[in-house]
Amino acid sequence: MTAFVSSCAGRLILAMVPGQFILPEQAPEVRVILEKICRRAGIPVPGLYVIASAGGYAFTVRGPRGHVIALSQGLFEILNREEFEGLLAHEAAHIVRGDVSRSAIAAAGLALLSRMAAIVRWTVAASGEGGNPDRHPLVLLAEALLFPFRALVRHALVPRNREERADEASLAWSGHPLYLAGALKKMEARNRRFPNPALREDLAHLPPLDPCPGGGFFRLKGTHPRLEARLARLEKAGRYKDAV
Repeated sequence: MTAFVSSCAGRLILAMVPGQFILPEQAPEVRVILEKICRRAGIPVPGLYVIASAGGYAFTVRGPRGHVIALSQGLFEILNREEFEGLLAHEAAHIVRGDVSRSAIAAAGLALLSRMAAIVRWTVAASGEGGNPDRHPLVLLAEALLFPFRALVRHALVPRNREERADEASLAWSGHPLYLAGALKKMEARNRRFPNPALREDLAHLPPLDPCPGGGFFRLKGTHPRLEARLARLEKAGRYKDAV
């Protein structure tokens, strides 16, 4: 049952973020890296879905035929082979750890709650009462009532430390801890240049980094660990690996 719900949620997420599935021969180098990592992790090779965005982000969902790793087009412009290895190992870690289903179901639940608030807003706007629908008492009441449920869904299904644990798990399958560190640095800089509104609040917890920096304190509170702390741990692991 969980797999079915997760699959439905995954299809919904991909429908919310425009892109297309690609064949292995359309990204041969990335496919080779992914196959190597999946052999090490002992999991089936996921499909690849490229999102038409200049931003730098990736996430994994479950589709009807298995897992799918979504990569923004911007990643192909900024990451080298080693950094792709670090990033794909991180996404594989989410699959192995079972994070994908929880994150996708949370995203679908958040999207449903957002739609409920939107229906109230549209109803008020269609009533022709005038004024700003966002400031209407009924809209404010609906959002106030839904906010606790949104927080409950996010914090119940999206653990704060999931990205850090995926970082740690991925080290066994990537060539070096600094591969992932390099990818995260480039992705963070890219997202500041090209924030992606398509990954709005409902989906913003899916990528390893905030896809829309500066979106507000409450939007991502508790869902993404500090990048500086993650980089420090990866660099420490890199020094240890080099010393061994």
